[in-house]
Amino acid sequence: MFKKILKNRDKNGDIIGGDLRSDLWIMDPDGSNQQRLTHFNVPGYPEYYPQGVGVATFNFSPDGNAMAAKIRRLPSKFNEGEEVVIIELEKK
Repeated sequence: MFKKILKNRDKNGDIIGGDLRSDLWIMDPDGSNQQRLTHFNVPGYPEYYPQGVGVATFNFSPDGNAMAAKIRRLPSKFNEGEEVVIIELEKK
């Protein structure tokens, strides 16, 4: 089982292939105050991808007002269907 997982990773360690669908969430360190940031896999939202999306990696901007995320449209192989999206966060 462990060897199969290693075979399904690209040179950066990101998972490739399969059907792992994911979206971005933020929350407090204790897990409370959960807020969904994206709806890549939820029909009816503007960012919805019918074939499915897996979030590969992300990072916040220095001021904390936005984040960049690398996503992969599914199903995917190494470097296929990748794009970077910018998510602007609402100030409260």
